[in-house]
Amino acid sequence: MLDRVSLLQVFELFHGVFLAFKLGLADLIQTETTSVAIHHMVNYIDLVFESMPYFVRIEFGDVEKTLKGFAELLVRSELAKEVAVEKTEKGFIFKVKECRFARRSHHLLEPKDVTCLYGILIFYLAEKSSGKKVAKALSEFTSTDAYTLVEFLEEP
Repeated sequence: MLDRVSLLQVFELFHGVFLAFKLGLADLIQTETTSVAIHHMVNYIDLVFESMPYFVRIEFGDVEKTLKGFAELLVRSELAKEVAVEKTEKGFIFKVKECRFARRSHHLLEPKDVTCLYGILIFYLAEKSSGKKVAKALSEFTSTDAYTLVEFLEEP
C-alpha cells in the first residue's frame, strides 16, 4: 500500500509529465494546442468523474460554489497552500498559490502556452456547473503558482 509521501510523489511525477507532454505537443505541431486538447479532453474527464463518484464529490449547479468547493479540496488535500476564486465581469480567475508540485517542475520546464492541470479541471467544472462553454485559456505561471482565467463564451 502506498503511504502519503509515495502517493504525493506519484502525483508530482504526473504533474511534471503532463506539463512536459503539453509543451512537447506544442513544439511538435508548432501551434498553441491548449484549446484543442482541452476540448477533446472534456468528454474523457466526464467519464472519469462518472466512474469515481466516491472520489470527487462535487455538486453542480452554482458555478462559484462549485469552483470554491474544488479550491477548498485542493487546500484540504495539501496540494496547494492557498487557492482563490475571484469573480470577474465575464467569469472567474482561479489562483493556485504555492502548488505542492510547482517548485520542482515549473522552473525546470518553464511552462508557457499551456494550461495548468487544475485549470483544465476548472474549465470542466465551470462548463458542467453552468451549462455554458468557457474559453480555454492559457495559464500564467510563476515558480510556485498558476493563474487561470475562466471566461464564459457569449450565447449565440
